[in-house]
Amino acid sequence: MSSGPVVKALGNVLSSSSPSGTLPDELHHTIQVYLDKHEHIDDNESQRLHDELLHLYQRSVSDRPERYAIFLECLRLLRPAIRGTERLLEWWDLLLQPTLNMMEQQKAVLLNARAVVLGILVFDSENDADGEKGRASASFADVILEVYLKKTRALSQDNPITVNEDERSRLMGSRLESVLLSWGKRKPKVTTESRRESLAFGNPIGS
Repeated sequence: MSSGPVVKALGNVLSSSSPSGTLPDELHHTIQVYLDKHEHIDDNESQRLHDELLHLYQRSVSDRPERYAIFLECLRLLRPAIRGTERLLEWWDLLLQPTLNMMEQQKAVLLNARAVVLGILVFDSENDADGEKGRASASFADVILEVYLKKTRALSQDNPITVNEDERSRLMGSRLESVLLSWGKRKPKVTTESRRESLAFGNPIGS
């Protein structure tokens, strides 16, 4: 089974008159069948899925916020089939970071975006023979921590920022801190090191 039927089924759901934030059972089943068929997905198929999802996002989702929740839910489920740090970081730049940085956002959208990020950060080392998941996790941790520290610095220094910029930095920082702490509950050593570095720039947001 190629990625075509999955992306087509997702496209049909998105194009419905009023897509809900709940994944239809039929689409969920289609995704599960695809994942079962590609438990050990090769790079070519992973690239095909990645490209088709990107095309669908740019064509049917990017300017339709009401479709974000359902798309992110599918991205969360399909994430194991999207291999490689570069592909995952493309989703961070294109969708995940902007979603977490948006002032007003639906709860379902934020939860799904957060789940995608945590799904990358947290992995089973016993099921990572080639180290690919570990590299992706480390790269994401670096990127998230860099953004988090940038937001906390902006709040702790006397920078000439507007009220809206201040609130956006505070909100984004709080969301990223929540992600890092959730990750740290499963990776306590990394969290201790990350929080120590964070404290070097001032108290964490929300403390």
